[in-house]
Amino acid sequence: MRECARIQTFPDNFIFKYNSVVDGYKMIGNAVPVEFARNLAHKIHSDVSDYFLSLKPKETNNIFSQQEEILIAA
Repeated sequence: MRECARIQTFPDNFIFKYNSVVDGYKMIGNAVPVEFARNLAHKIHSDVSDYFLSLKPKETNNIFSQQEEILIAA
C-alpha cells in the first residue's frame, strides 16, 4: 500500500484509515495525486489573480457588487 501511496505522491507520514487492505488500495487508487492537485490549485489561483489584475477598476467593482448581491439574496 505504501508504494501505491508514493506513486500517488502522498507524503510518507500520511495516515490512511481503512478496514481491509482492499479498501485501502481502492481509496488510494481513487485519489487524485497530491502534487497534481497542488499544482492545479496554484495554476487556478495564478490565473484568477492575473484575471482580476487585468480588469479595469470599474469592472472589478462591478463583479464584486454582483457577488455581494448574490450572497445577500442567498
